[in-house]
Amino acid sequence: MRRQLDLGYLNDVLLYHYESKSDMAEAIGITRSHFQEVLKNKGIGTKVLSGLKSEAKVRGFDYELCLKPAPIFINKEAIESIEVTDQEGGLIASITSNQIITHGSTKVIVVPVKD
Repeated sequence: MRRQLDLGYLNDVLLYHYESKSDMAEAIGITRSHFQEVLKNKGIGTKVLSGLKSEAKVRGFDYELCLKPAPIFINKEAIESIEVTDQEGGLIASITSNQIITHGSTKVIVVPVKD
C-alpha cells in the first residue's frame, strides 16, 4: 500500500516555509505541474518523498508529519484511525498508528504484543 501525504500539514509547510507553490516544487526537485498533482495525493514517488525529506532538514519541518500514518490493521481490515467520542459526538481520543491524541484527562493505555 502506497503512503499518502497529509495534505493539511503539507499546505501548512507550503504556507510557512515557501514563497509559492513554484518555490516549493523547485526545492523538492519537481515541476510546478507535478506539484499540483502532489497536492491531490497523486504522482508521489521516490523523487517527491526524498525531496521532501531533504527539504525538511533544510527548512526545519517534520518530514514524518508530511505522511499520513500507516493504517492500523484489525481483523485484516486497514483502519486509518480510531475515534473515541462521547454521546454528544465530542472527541475523547483519536488513535492512529503513530500518535494518540486525547481530550482532558483521558488516558489511553497501549498494550504491546508480548513475544
